[in-house]
Amino acid sequence: MNIVFTFTPDKQSNIMKKFTLLYAFIFASQLLMAQVIDIPNDYPTIQEGIDAATTGQTVLVNPGTYVENINFNGKNITVASLYHTTLDTAYISQTVIDGNADGSVVSISSGEAEMALLSGFTIINGNADGGGGIFILESSPSLDHLTIKNNAANMGGGIYLGISNSNLSQIILTNNSGDGGGIACQESNAVFSDLTVSNNTAPHYGGGLYCDESSVSFYNSTFEDNDGSSFGGAIFCWDTSNISLENVIIKYNIAKQGGGMSIHDSYPNMKNVTIAHNTAIKIGGGLNCDNSAPVFDNSDLCNIYLNTALEGNDIFSDQFMEVELDTFSVISPTDFYVSPLGNYSFTIANGKIEQTAANLFVSPTGDDLNSGTSPDEALQTIHHATSIILADSTQERVISLLEGTFSPQTNGESFPINIPDYISLKGESPNLVILDADSSAGVVEVLFNKSSHISGLTIKGGNTLKGAGIYAEGSNLNIENVKIKNNNSNYGAGIFFDECNAILNNVLVTGNDAANNGGGLYFTNSYAHIQNTTIADNTAGQTAGGIHNYRTLLYLINTILWDDSPQEIAYVTSGGTGNYGLVVLNSDVQGGEENIENPGDDFVSWAESNIDEDPVFLGKWDDPYQINDGSPCIDTGTPDTTELNLPDIDLGSDLRVFNNRIDIGAYEWNLYVGVDETIEAEHTTANVFPNPFNSQITISMESKHDTFVQIEMYDVSGTMVRSLGMKPAKQGFSFTTNDLKPGIYFVKLQMGGEVLTKKVVKL
Repeated sequence: MNIVFTFTPDKQSNIMKKFTLLYAFIFASQLLMAQVIDIPNDYPTIQEGIDAATTGQTVLVNPGTYVENINFNGKNITVASLYHTTLDTAYISQTVIDGNADGSVVSISSGEAEMALLSGFTIINGNADGGGGIFILESSPSLDHLTIKNNAANMGGGIYLGISNSNLSQIILTNNSGDGGGIACQESNAVFSDLTVSNNTAPHYGGGLYCDESSVSFYNSTFEDNDGSSFGGAIFCWDTSNISLENVIIKYNIAKQGGGMSIHDSYPNMKNVTIAHNTAIKIGGGLNCDNSAPVFDNSDLCNIYLNTALEGNDIFSDQFMEVELDTFSVISPTDFYVSPLGNYSFTIANGKIEQTAANLFVSPTGDDLNSGTSPDEALQTIHHATSIILADSTQERVISLLEGTFSPQTNGESFPINIPDYISLKGESPNLVILDADSSAGVVEVLFNKSSHISGLTIKGGNTLKGAGIYAEGSNLNIENVKIKNNNSNYGAGIFFDECNAILNNVLVTGNDAANNGGGLYFTNSYAHIQNTTIADNTAGQTAGGIHNYRTLLYLINTILWDDSPQEIAYVTSGGTGNYGLVVLNSDVQGGEENIENPGDDFVSWAESNIDEDPVFLGKWDDPYQINDGSPCIDTGTPDTTELNLPDIDLGSDLRVFNNRIDIGAYEWNLYVGVDETIEAEHTTANVFPNPFNSQITISMESKHDTFVQIEMYDVSGTMVRSLGMKPAKQGFSFTTNDLKPGIYFVKLQMGGEVLTKKVVKL
């Protein structure tokens, strides 16, 4: 049987169309195949494929590790992994170009345009002067879907762009190093989107990004855990760079200045940007602005919170700036969070931390979740207290420190402690409250404060460049009943004052060591009164173991300077025309006026009432620098104390004025050591209890001597309020105190030549 196929005109037309489409598809596929160079099937290396390619062609690279350094050589071609044809992101990690630490891994520097595309690779192990991972110069290629890691360069560890208008998207930059650890841009106008820039480092500038004379834009990107060393943990911009940030997160980055961003002579535009949990070793934990001011979008608001720095935890700016935010660390910014406080106008919708307008209590055994408003509800760290307390010129506040040691080990204290303005830091007593930085940092900083007070504590274990015990700049500071000891720095190991008005009263400065100048104290451009202070056994590597003075008017009254090395007081010639000099009254200075080194043009006023005699320190017990029997400092202080504003008690909690006279130094002699030959302390011990007391006091004594003890009681004015006569030294006895008013009293026990004194408090 014959089978006949009959085609109608319509059917014939449809079949011809299908044959035409099939032919066109086959032709296009053959043409496409001709446009693709397959690596390693066509050529064994990527560079050979690039060398063979012409404009518009694609060098398609199969998975594998290619140890080579490639150069586009001016060709507008595509170099890509199989991600480019499949959109399977697994090919990005499977297709690796390893630069073998022999220059930039990828170079695009011969005028390539936007048609030049690099896509879908992991780029590692580059090492070059510029652009360890990718070097782009005078070219504007497109880059997408790349992982760039473990590369190094002097500039642009991950990517360097110079004079470029490139577009870069979907890129991960991690563990690269160089100034601009992730990216460095110079004279460029690049656009970046969907970037993750993390764990990159810079020796000087910009752990994540270095931007110089460039206008770049970042969208939907994150900068995290980058280290900028000196400036800009995440981002460093300078020299009229205008950076735009939109939907960007900057967190957990670190640098000396500008933990999140450090911008210089630049004006970034910021839209829905979050800067949080960054750290600056010095200034501007979140943002450091030098002759710069970011512009904050007023519709898509930004967030800046919980950053950390010595000065300006969240923001430091040297010029005025308007800040409009959705969320800041607190609703009412203080100089704990921004510095200088007067340089800002704030509009803030939300605060992360609730602030407290009250005096606060802190104990090493407290809890930062407590309210802090009573001893029973004490906070644990001073740092937290300074972050929440609210004070101003109309309502100054006190942070009261309860007994204990505040240190990184004991209570997790953060150092240095930056005291906000109008705040007093007040301890129970120097022997009970100790701030110990344990050589981790400086102990206390006071920066640009109009009114600050430090009292009743010991400051020790500081270690920093200047002012390891206390660093004060541009502030009015009163220090009273404080021990400053065993701190180390290059300059002013005990205290460094810069442009300050300072008063020191009842202060002991001892055992501090400066590698250069000012073992005990360093003054520059300041005005200071030091009275009833003991400065002893401090050292300096160059000059002024005791006090280094530069362009400062300094008064020393009733003060001991002794055994400081290489000398007690030294000057750097001021060369200025101000009223700089030294006035010394009723003080004991080793070597006398002749031992003051290099006063230059500054005047020295030396009173006849000054002495140069061994102060005869006691040398034992908790207060070894109290003066002993026979000290020339006894009753040789200033006769008229009406202008000195002296406290009632000395550094050892004994009466400051006794028998209407005052001694030289931080300690009074009258109640500590007997008038006759001193017996060693182990011969007699005494216990006075309860303390505090209400209506009765009990005294128990143990003595190696079978003798009697004379018992007397004094109030803080030095007036005897009770005399119990002679009692057997080996008996216990009690006496009532109903007639005494609440306050501080001193029980004096004298047996032969030995005198013991106990301070007690009646409630």
